[in-house]
Amino acid sequence: MPRYLAVVGTRNWSAFAPLSQITRRLDAVHAIHPDLVIVSGAGGDVGLCAARWARANGVRCIEYLPEFERYGRAGGPRRNSFIVARCDAMLAFWNGGRGTQDSVTKAQAASKRVTAVRPDGTSKRVG
Repeated sequence: MPRYLAVVGTRNWSAFAPLSQITRRLDAVHAIHPDLVIVSGAGGDVGLCAARWARANGVRCIEYLPEFERYGRAGGPRRNSFIVARCDAMLAFWNGGRGTQDSVTKAQAASKRVTAVRPDGTSKRVG
């Protein structure tokens, strides 16, 4: 059975840390779980980097769009709920932003394993 990993995070992660932090983490998870499937919000530095990494490594990537034009401001939280429902675990590249906080909070409430990665490269299990 594949391992579904949500990869979420700050839209402008590259302003705080190198995108290689994301790809290195994904390489490490993929080495342990060769049947990995990425679940992403399809936007921002983190989502786009995860999708590119998946394509380059032959890994399936499921992307949920926020559909802001249809749902307005509710599109982001709605999309986050779909991501959390689909994943087994979450890797959150997070500098404290509200959108990522919403995903993390929902994943914690759903008893999903959540690892938060800070811009300095340190990480902590938060769920």
